[in-house]
Amino acid sequence: ISGNDSAGISGEGVGEISNSYNTGNIIGTKNVGGIRGYTNNANKSIIKNCFNAGNVSATTNPETAGGILGEITATAAGSTITNCYNIGTATENGYIMPLASKANCTVLNSYYSSETEIDDGIDNTQWVSFEDLKSLSTNLGGAYENGNDDYIYPQLIGNNVIVKPVLQDGSADHPYLIKEADDFMRIEDEPDKVYALVKDITLPDSYEPLVFKGTLKSLDSNSPKSITVNI
Repeated sequence: ISGNDSAGISGEGVGEISNSYNTGNIIGTKNVGGIRGYTNNANKSIIKNCFNAGNVSATTNPETAGGILGEITATAAGSTITNCYNIGTATENGYIMPLASKANCTVLNSYYSSETEIDDGIDNTQWVSFEDLKSLSTNLGGAYENGNDDYIYPQLIGNNVIVKPVLQDGSADHPYLIKEADDFMRIEDEPDKVYALVKDITLPDSYEPLVFKGTLKSLDSNSPKSITVNI
């Protein structure tokens, strides 16, 4: 899914979304969320018993993206995220938004998993390791049960769909995203995959040429990015 005001469930809107999930990658320029992308109304957003397993990225206005809920204007302050979790990547250009883009919302009993704990500046955003998340269904409330072989993390009760997160896999549809020099250096591990450059990067002086047989492109064809190498 791509574009402004983009999300796995509701691009722009207010009111309640519950017992829903997203596993697709969401890439837009601004107002991007795993469940809802944009809330700008005194009726607010109420997100509960939802999870996101797709990567979330806002390339032009990175501060308007969130793993569960994207841009929340001051008008919609008081929006809530309850009994939710996010396992998708939701960071961009130094902005950290594992659950919500900013503190115009209240987070209750909601979690995110990433390789390391990060601070998004929003109260009650709770980090758990991927391993611990597997057994967190009881903590998340009565809407969840433990996962299964097809999806190992907490699953919504009564959800008989086989959930397989569509994360970056190096394919043409889901390229590996290059946001910094370290991402580029990992090309050496899988040199035949598809990579998309999200932002301009500068490679370190220690960089040495590598063998590459795959495809390297800009994520947004209308805004090409560059790689700088000091020789």
